[in-house]
Amino acid sequence: MFLSARSPISDKASDFWGGISNTAVNSLAVSFQVMYIPGTALATSTMKKSDLRTTMLMGGSLTTVGCIIRWAGAYARESDHISPVFSYVIVLFGTLLVATSQPFYLNMPAKIAGSWFAVSERDVGTTLCSLANPLGSAAGSILPAIFVSGGGDDDTGDVKGVATLMLVQLFIAVLSIVLVFFFFSSAPPTPPSNSAMQMNTKNDGDQQSAVWDDVKALLNHKQYFKLLVGFTIALGNLNALAALLNQLPGDYSNSEVGNLGAILIMCGFIGAFLSGFVLESTKAYRPILKSVYGIAFAAWIFFASNCRKDNYGVLLASAGLLGFTLLPVIPSTIMNAVECVFPLSEDIALGLLYASANTMAIVMTFMGQFLLSLDSFGPAPLFPYGVWVIATMFLGLVPTLMFDGQYVRNEQDQQITKPLLNDTI
Repeated sequence: MFLSARSPISDKASDFWGGISNTAVNSLAVSFQVMYIPGTALATSTMKKSDLRTTMLMGGSLTTVGCIIRWAGAYARESDHISPVFSYVIVLFGTLLVATSQPFYLNMPAKIAGSWFAVSERDVGTTLCSLANPLGSAAGSILPAIFVSGGGDDDTGDVKGVATLMLVQLFIAVLSIVLVFFFFSSAPPTPPSNSAMQMNTKNDGDQQSAVWDDVKALLNHKQYFKLLVGFTIALGNLNALAALLNQLPGDYSNSEVGNLGAILIMCGFIGAFLSGFVLESTKAYRPILKSVYGIAFAAWIFFASNCRKDNYGVLLASAGLLGFTLLPVIPSTIMNAVECVFPLSEDIALGLLYASANTMAIVMTFMGQFLLSLDSFGPAPLFPYGVWVIATMFLGLVPTLMFDGQYVRNEQDQQITKPLLNDTI
């Protein structure tokens, strides 16, 4: 929700902080990528020393404190108590704290699902947990247009409503941590599967040094590394696009850009939600991943082909198609990753995937900003940014199609189930 909030109003954000550059505005979004690796290290350390509930509460606390600082900086600016530059620095600091908390949530879907859900429910549970992030991004694309007015390319006068927007974000952060505190437990009394029991035993004996052992094992795992490359490029491009929507060719209004981002994410939510049920019912993790990545590559070409003036309706439809095909890459990659690297820690496997993707998103965001600033756009999709995205997505498609990881976790659960069935008979 915080990552995508600047994209639809990047021009208004620039005016609000005294005409700062696009680089400074984009830095508010890029801070989420910059802080992902240190945030992952902190989340992993917390998880190893405590339990899932404590880890979630720690992440919620960081988010809430960061939101308070962000609101204070924006409120002081709207009240003319501090200069635009000082306000921006305060908001940036608060954003860095919120960004640090991100891995506490994004790295945990497979861990939560594996700890709480039976084998027959685990894939859908993983998918639903992983979709909380894009659902928040959709809200982040819509809320700015509701609360922020004035300034920018669309309106005149002073920019108003930034503090109100951040107050709403603060309220959501507080609500989230309250719900976790009162209603969330680390695990059920009895492990829901044999693999969950094995992971509990492994974690009980783990020391902090085991984190680095898992990281080394993951990087040396050939099949996981193929997933890492493909996921890094796919999610890196998606995160960069979230920051660059208002800078795409076409000169569309802030509300139109906000709707574009919301449609992309909501259609992606639907696509990923449906893919979770397909993954659950078929267990065909590899074919589904390869299919959705290939279709997403074609959808990127279609989207880039429609980034031009007076083409909003088709551009909106192409954004929906892009989201519908691209976001299912997230749960299908997660499922393949935790299956093929079992019994290595799920949170570390996911943390490495997301850390790599977010690091790549920094490069892709600033490269995209540079390419979109060039005067010679050329016909869509052959403008510089369009060519860049299509080329990088192709580089991610190749190792994904070569992926041949095994379903180790499912095999482990089946081994314990078959003897139980034989004893019953």
